[in-house]
Amino acid sequence: MGIGSSPRGATVSPTGRRSAWSRTSDVLDQFSRFVMRNARTVEFVTLALATAGIYTAFTLPTSVFPQTAFPRVVILVDSGVMPADQMMATITRPIEEAMNDIPGVESIRSATSRGSAEINVFFDWKVDMIQSLMFVQGRLAQLAGQIPTTASLQVWRLTFSAFPIIGISLTAPDRDIADVWETARYVIKPRLARVKGVARVDLVGGREPEFHVVADPAKLAAGGLTLADLVDRLRATNLVAPAGMLEENHQLYLALVSGRLASADDI
Repeated sequence: MGIGSSPRGATVSPTGRRSAWSRTSDVLDQFSRFVMRNARTVEFVTLALATAGIYTAFTLPTSVFPQTAFPRVVILVDSGVMPADQMMATITRPIEEAMNDIPGVESIRSATSRGSAEINVFFDWKVDMIQSLMFVQGRLAQLAGQIPTTASLQVWRLTFSAFPIIGISLTAPDRDIADVWETARYVIKPRLARVKGVARVDLVGGREPEFHVVADPAKLAAGGLTLADLVDRLRATNLVAPAGMLEENHQLYLALVSGRLASADDI
């Protein structure tokens, strides 16, 4: 071999270095020789991987909406027909302020409308969402005495199952909105909840039936009572209490004493 010559089959660049294709070819040749020397081992590994793949294909759980831990907690507030500006001042803003200093919170977004509000709390992807949900629930419990008692709150982590599949809107121009709410609550909601595959049915909006009691300050003062005494009396009267159990003919009956105020005359 003379000076400047190269081995047969090798490619040499003008600078004397081997080309990238030549190096790749050598690697492939070495891999081929390794496979030939260990043919039985390679066949066994290939068969094991194929068997594992077939087993996984038949046993891997599938879902149209797989569980995914999104770093987001949703707070839904329902407060009947409360005006949007009042909702913002008495409910939405206090909740946002309470969520600000929870560990891992990155941002808070909210949408407020008449009678309802949605507050979305976004967390860092690295936080434990179970613990973060507990933090949110704890802060809301601390706010129980600061927000209107008419407001009902629902809290959950955002998952695919949290999205509603279908929404139904009820309208009845010739009926009171409280009557429509009772129909939705006691007739439609239970029937939908019994449908196979339905996990949860939520009732949003409307107005729950209620009585407005207007006190006479003069009569209260004459009786030596305060407005708080009147409220306590109404609360103590408006209840259902167990009276005990009765066993007869091998059957056990639970007796209840109802003091619910069902009409203005009862009040």
